[in-house]
Amino acid sequence: MKESGFARLSAVPFEVHNTCAVRTEIDRAARIYDEIVNGTAAFPISFCIDGREQKGFAEFEPVAHAHASADSGRKLTDTLTFRHASGIEARAELAHYPDFAAFEWTVWFRNTGSVDSPRLSGVWSADVLIPGKAPRLSGITGDARNENYGDGVISPTYGMNNQPYDVPLALGQLYDLRPTGGCACNMEFPYFRLRTSEGMVLAAIGWPGQWRALFYADKSGIRFRAGQQILDTVLRPGEELRTPLTTFLLADGNDDDRLTNLWRRFMLECNMPRQHGSIMGPMLASTSITTGLMTAATEENQIAQIRNYRAHGIHPEMWWMDAGWYDKTTDGKPPACLDDYAFTGTWKMREKDFPTGMRAITDCMEEEQGQTMLWFEPERCGLPPESLKTDGTTLKPEWLLKGFFEIPRPRSFGIEMLPVRFVDLCNADARRWLTERICSVMRTAGISVYREDHNIRPLDFFTATDEPGRAGMTENKYITGHLEMWDEIRARFDGMIIDSCASGGRRNDLESMRRAVPLHYSDYFISSEATLTQRQAVISALYAYFPYIKAEGPSGNGSVGDDFDWYMNSSLTPFTMIHIAADCNEAAWERARAYVRRWKQVKRAFYADYYPLTGWNIDRGAWLAYEFIDSVTGEGAVFAFRRELNDDDKMTFRLKGLDPARKYAITDLMSGNTRQYRGSALSESGLTVSLPEPKSSTVLKIAPAAEG
Repeated sequence: MKESGFARLSAVPFEVHNTCAVRTEIDRAARIYDEIVNGTAAFPISFCIDGREQKGFAEFEPVAHAHASADSGRKLTDTLTFRHASGIEARAELAHYPDFAAFEWTVWFRNTGSVDSPRLSGVWSADVLIPGKAPRLSGITGDARNENYGDGVISPTYGMNNQPYDVPLALGQLYDLRPTGGCACNMEFPYFRLRTSEGMVLAAIGWPGQWRALFYADKSGIRFRAGQQILDTVLRPGEELRTPLTTFLLADGNDDDRLTNLWRRFMLECNMPRQHGSIMGPMLASTSITTGLMTAATEENQIAQIRNYRAHGIHPEMWWMDAGWYDKTTDGKPPACLDDYAFTGTWKMREKDFPTGMRAITDCMEEEQGQTMLWFEPERCGLPPESLKTDGTTLKPEWLLKGFFEIPRPRSFGIEMLPVRFVDLCNADARRWLTERICSVMRTAGISVYREDHNIRPLDFFTATDEPGRAGMTENKYITGHLEMWDEIRARFDGMIIDSCASGGRRNDLESMRRAVPLHYSDYFISSEATLTQRQAVISALYAYFPYIKAEGPSGNGSVGDDFDWYMNSSLTPFTMIHIAADCNEAAWERARAYVRRWKQVKRAFYADYYPLTGWNIDRGAWLAYEFIDSVTGEGAVFAFRRELNDDDKMTFRLKGLDPARKYAITDLMSGNTRQYRGSALSESGLTVSLPEPKSSTVLKIAPAAEG
């Protein structure tokens, strides 16, 4: 059933203007895909049945093959069904994207027998040889790498969040990567660039849990294996499990920028979630800065803040409402610490503070075609199990995974710890109750974006709940159930966009990114001035994988200091957030309005091709710069940052992706000055950027210029 009463997001119908796959890449991908579909023994998976290794489905009998075409032939799908003599049935779901030189597969195993299946173990959902010499592995690290260093970390750079790496794969040496704690992007990042003398592959794992990837180079090339790290189980009669999604995009040559932009185009056209055919458009957002997230929020004070922005000429398109808006006990009585937001579990709005269930806030935003976003953390229960009821008004005590984890109470004084537990999304009844509660709140409030957080690592809960001899089944069912819950929420609200958050960017695998956008890419770069150099570097690395992210300016008390432009230019992203205190003077508000004007002039550039113009770095004595350019329209932008310890007031950058014969106008949006250049000059001699003061930045708009 589809829900009503919420506003659709503003969106952009995306048109192809940028890097495209060439015929040799398209033909190579089509040939490999046909070999996979038509070669039972060659299917790129390996596993063991009762200890006997299986390569592909050579020992299985083919049962069925269904082929379909979607999106005017831009996506071809095949479903292959095989049956083993033991009663295990394998269903391989494959997709081929001909225009993008990309293909993928997921495999489901089901027990069709009347007794427990033989043991399934050693399941590598991808077991592939990538041929060629001179093998290399590159990518970026995951989020929370600097968790133990603190906000002020400058060196060593090793271990920094989203830091690029590029290593030769030594012959005979095994490289073993896996995330930490059961979150897909926690410490590691499930997107890999593999290079050999025969070309490049970008491989992605779609699994919002504990994956594992092995890379082994021999004289034939790179053997790549990937799958759910822990899986050694029997299947009950009628039971099934799924493997992670594995996606490959192929490219000729060795041009890393080109591989980046082939992937970005693939993400924009084939992966980013759509609402009525359109991906999420650029968005100006704001949120409460005076109410402790939402712990002290009321409809009255939220509306007052929205109207204050409008009175000063800033018109947010999205009002972001975060944690703390819910009752914190099952009996309606306040907890010992009123502002604690960790008491999740009731998902019942505080009626005293929100008498219309937040509908009044949404109505206020809709006066100017704006929308609202609301935070949930449905997987975490911070309520004592003994307080949970069995009458359907709360989660039931039996709907929790085994174990608990103690966290510091976020707003409490002292060292008191709060035990929190995981809701069992393997349980269909628990999942239905949770989905209904979430949808009911969003329906009443008229929410347009569902923001889901995930603040405790689940792996220990998964393993504690596993039955003896069934390692990995809790995780497998949980991950499948969580994705089903997301699909149900999106279906009910006509393709509602989800914001994926897991203490920042720790769960942004490809399966998640097909349902959500990664707005909050890290908890470590929110409002600390000390981390802005790192924030610039992190954003520059993530643009190579995710076209759509969010950053925000100084929060805290919302003051506008001398470094406001430094903050805000470091936050200039497709989804941008701005926080200004109500009592700021008119000069401060004008600086805020100037930032919004800059953002509006370049906001569509983020959908174009992307080029780093400097090496990735978090060096306070260096510059960092990057460029977006639409090769057809000629529109784009350059973002340049001179760090606080740098002595060079000028830097020259060779721009990329330009037509040598075309004339371009480059406008400095900080000064308003415009100069014209021929594309050949910008690409060969370069563009010189002048920033007289350290700790300064500029935004340059690129536009085609009239000949004459």
